[in-house]
Amino acid sequence: ELTHYVEHLMGRFTSKKYKNHKEISNELNKRGAITNASVDEYETKFWIQGFYKDIEYFMDILSNTIKDFEIDMTLAKKEKNAVIQELRNYISDSTYTFEMKIWKYMYTKYAYQYDHQMHINNIKRFRIQDIYNFIQKHVLLHNIVVSISCPVNKVSNTLKLAKKYFDIPNKNKKQQIKYPIYQYDSKYMKVLYIKNHSKIENATVR
Repeated sequence: ELTHYVEHLMGRFTSKKYKNHKEISNELNKRGAITNASVDEYETKFWIQGFYKDIEYFMDILSNTIKDFEIDMTLAKKEKNAVIQELRNYISDSTYTFEMKIWKYMYTKYAYQYDHQMHINNIKRFRIQDIYNFIQKHVLLHNIVVSISCPVNKVSNTLKLAKKYFDIPNKNKKQQIKYPIYQYDSKYMKVLYIKNHSKIENATVR
């Protein structure tokens, strides 16, 4: 419930620096970028894909979303309704009632997971503070993986930008990158390089 709502809100990439979701969307559209977000039982994902020449802008938006997320209040009600509508679509499916009965019969203890009407009722009660509390406790800077795809000849520059925007330390600056290798390893963070043979000038930050 909350995770789904959070996915809708954070997937707009708003922050204290970039508060207006329309301005962000318009700028990304001008640059030909593609964005999306999704959530499942294990992870919440949001990403920006576009030309490598714009990667610094993408990193700036995404890093600010992670570090200083702020809800654009014009989105709050709209995205809540969007989440509710998605759940209503499940309920309106012709197989939902049958599957719900099977779920209750086979997995009585976990039947609430499939009870979309209950989820809708709960989502309607969420306040903005609930969102901030949830993000602070479970999302921001906890268990985050940043994945940056870039052309093979842009790895060094991409690492510099990653350090700049995501504060990734690099103990051995002189070491030439070899693939695959852990460049930095600690209890909290690992940076892994996996060679990308593509020279296409596209980039994805997720």
